[in-house]
Amino acid sequence: RGCVFTSSLNITSNTIVTITGSVSYDSPCYPTVNLNGSGGSGSYTYYVTTPENTYVTTTGSVELIYDALDSFTLTAYALDANGCSSTVITQSIESREYIYSGSFCEQI
Repeated sequence: RGCVFTSSLNITSNTIVTITGSVSYDSPCYPTVNLNGSGGSGSYTYYVTTPENTYVTTTGSVELIYDALDSFTLTAYALDANGCSSTVITQSIESREYIYSGSFCEQI
């Protein structure tokens, strides 16, 4: 007969990472995306993608800087401290009536 080896393993499961978001138009030139993560483990890193840029932040707030005047849809997701991903959310961004020109915002 051979030797018998017995071992135990504890598996801990984290909750699912989720995010919610909103867009505020405090600045007429650049809307701000506000994201809030929950679940998972530790802090979150947020990713926001527009047709022109990808933004990465740990604060959950991103001021969009874009040249397109037409409406578009952005996507966003979060990663927790373990690298677990939330589902992707989408948000429509309204067309702009203002554009950043030099050092000020002007209506177009």
